[in-house]
Amino acid sequence: MVDSLTFFSGVDASLGRELHGTDGTLAGTTIIDTNPGPAGGSPSPLTALQGQLLLQTTTPRRLWTTNEVQLTELFTLHHEGFHGRGSLGI
Repeated sequence: MVDSLTFFSGVDASLGRELHGTDGTLAGTTIIDTNPGPAGGSPSPLTALQGQLLLQTTTPRRLWTTNEVQLTELFTLHHEGFHGRGSLGI
């Protein structure tokens, strides 16, 4: 749990395995699409640390951090090293 949201990895028929966040209500539940398309990002492990969530996606292999407002990519792992930063709104 991060602040008032609980995060979990779940499967959606059109998005694949993606990160979900919920405040415990249907209206307060959202899917965070870390890898657009049907393959999904397969986020795991999910680790709460100092008010933020850390997670790794395997498709593609990226490290992310999030709070209740924004999902931020820390870096992408490539065979030759790591690259980039970016963010997605929640």
